[in-house]
Amino acid sequence: MGSTPPPPTLVPGQLLDRYELLCPVAQGGMAQVWVARLQGKLGFEKLVAVKTVIAEHAADDRFEKMFLDEANIIARIRHPNVAQILDLGHQGSVLFLVLEWIEGESAAALRRAAHGKGDKLPLNVVLKIVSDTCAGLHAAHELKNDRGEPLNVVHRDVSPSNVLVSTSGEVKLIDFGVAKAVDRVSPETAAGVIKGKVAYMSPEQALGKAVDRRSDVWSAGIMLYHLLAGRTPYEAENQIATLHRVVQGLPPEPIKGIPPEVGEIAYAALSYAADGRFASADEMQRAVESALIKCCGPTTAADVSAYVNSKMSERIERRKRTIQRALEAAEQRKQLAAEFETAIEQSSSSMYAAMELKTPSSMQGYTAARAGSDAEIDALIGEGEAPAAAAPASVPATLELPASSQDSPAFSEAPTLKKPPTNLPDIPMPVSVAKAPGPLPPIPRPPASDRPPPPAGADELLPPIPKAPPVEEAPAEPAKRAMRVVPPAAPVITEAQDATQPRQFYSIPDTSKFGTRRRGPLVVVGFALALLVLGYGAYLAWDKVNTERTMAPSP
Repeated sequence: MGSTPPPPTLVPGQLLDRYELLCPVAQGGMAQVWVARLQGKLGFEKLVAVKTVIAEHAADDRFEKMFLDEANIIARIRHPNVAQILDLGHQGSVLFLVLEWIEGESAAALRRAAHGKGDKLPLNVVLKIVSDTCAGLHAAHELKNDRGEPLNVVHRDVSPSNVLVSTSGEVKLIDFGVAKAVDRVSPETAAGVIKGKVAYMSPEQALGKAVDRRSDVWSAGIMLYHLLAGRTPYEAENQIATLHRVVQGLPPEPIKGIPPEVGEIAYAALSYAADGRFASADEMQRAVESALIKCCGPTTAADVSAYVNSKMSERIERRKRTIQRALEAAEQRKQLAAEFETAIEQSSSSMYAAMELKTPSSMQGYTAARAGSDAEIDALIGEGEAPAAAAPASVPATLELPASSQDSPAFSEAPTLKKPPTNLPDIPMPVSVAKAPGPLPPIPRPPASDRPPPPAGADELLPPIPKAPPVEEAPAEPAKRAMRVVPPAAPVITEAQDATQPRQFYSIPDTSKFGTRRRGPLVVVGFALALLVLGYGAYLAWDKVNTERTMAPSP
C-alpha cells in the first residue's frame, strides 16, 4: 500500500493561488503564519497574513476539519475586535487561510517586554485590552446561523498570545481553531479530551465537561490577572501540576498594588462555579469599562497606540525591515524569473535556427504550366480562337481529349518539364562481348510500321484493318463547349543534341558534420542556463536561511 506523500515545505517566494509568501512570522502547535503579498492590476499591492497547517499535521483529516471550522466561524463574525478573514484556499496538498495583516504585537509579547525590564503594564492599557477582548468574545458568543438559531460558539483558547494589539491601538481576537460551535465540520470533543492552554482553561474545560460562554469569561479573567500580576493565578512547575491546581477550586491569590474595583472583577471572573461568574462577556466588559473610567479616566486607542510604539518600537522596526528585505527579494526573484524566461525564449529561437536543414525541392527542374493572355485562356476552354503560335510540323496544333481525361486531377495538376531528358548515360559493354573474336552479328532493324511483315510469296494484299465505328456522343448543352487543350510543343531530339550534359539529380545534403559547427552554440547556451538555475536555487536557499535566522525569537 502506498503512503500519502508529505506536503511540500513552504519557502519564501512560493505562490499560493494569488498570494506570494514573503517570510514566516509565527508558528504554533497546529499552524504557521506567513506574511504574504497580494498583487493586483495597475500596481495594486496589499500585505496579508496567510495561515497554513504545519507539515506534521497536514495529512491529518482532523486538523483540516478544524481549519475549515475556524474559517466558517470567523467568516460569520463582523466586529472590529475580531481579525477578519479574506480568503480560504487549497493548492495541491496545502490548505491555507488568508486573514487581514495586523501590524503590531500580541498582548503576551507586550507583557514580556514590560516585565522583562522590571516594569508593569499601565493599568489603563491593561483594562482597555481586556475590555476590547470581551467585546470581540461577545460578538462570537452571539453568533447565529441563517435560520436565526444561536451557534453557541465558545472560543476555548482565550489567552494573551491570541490577542493582537496593533500600532494604531486596535485590539483583535484571533485563532478560533479549537472553538466549539453547533455547525462544526469536525466531530465534537469526546468526553475526557481537553483542548486549549492548560493555564487559561476553566475547571469544567480541564475536566472535559460541557462548556459554554462562561468558560471564555474564566479565560478572560485569567488574562486580566496575568497582565496585572505578571503570572497566572494557578501557575506551577509543569502543566500537570497546573491542571491539578485549576480543578482543586482554590481561590486565586490577591494581586498587590491594584484598585479594589479591578480586583473584584478578576475574582468574579475566576469563580470556580460557572454560576458565580459574569453571565456573559458583555457583562464583564461593562464592569471593566466602569472600573477604567473610575480608576484611570477615559482611555482611547490612541493611548494604547502610544504605549505600544514606545515599548515595542525596536521589535516593530526589526519586523518592518525583515518584511522590506523580503519584498526586495521578491522583486529580485521576479526580475530573475523574467530574465530566465527571456533567456529560454532566445535559446529556443537559436536552437530552431541552428537546426534548419536545406531540404531538396520536390519540384526542382520543373516549372508549372502558365497561361498567358486572356486569348490563350479562352482558347483552352473553347470560347475563342487560339492565338497563332509556331508549332513543329511533326506535332499537331491541337489535341482533342475526352471529357474523362479533362476531369482527371493528374491531367489538371501535372507539371510541365522545364527541360526534357535528352541523353541517357552510356552503359559499358560487357568485357566478354568486347573481347570476343570475330565480327559481331548485325543488329536487326525494327520494321518500318507497326504491322507485321507480309508472308513470303504472298501475291494478294492483306485486307485493311477495320476501323471502329464512331461513337455517337450526346450533344453538349449550348452553354458548354468541349475543351480543347493545346499541349506544349515537344522538341525533336536529334543526334546533335545528344552531346549535351546529362541531367543533374539532387538529393538530401550530407549532414554528417552537423554537430561539429552548429552544436557548439547550443552547448554553450545549455551550460549557461544550468548555471543560472543553480545560482537561483542557491539564492533561494540563502534567502530562506537568512529569513529564518532573522525571524527567530530573541532569547
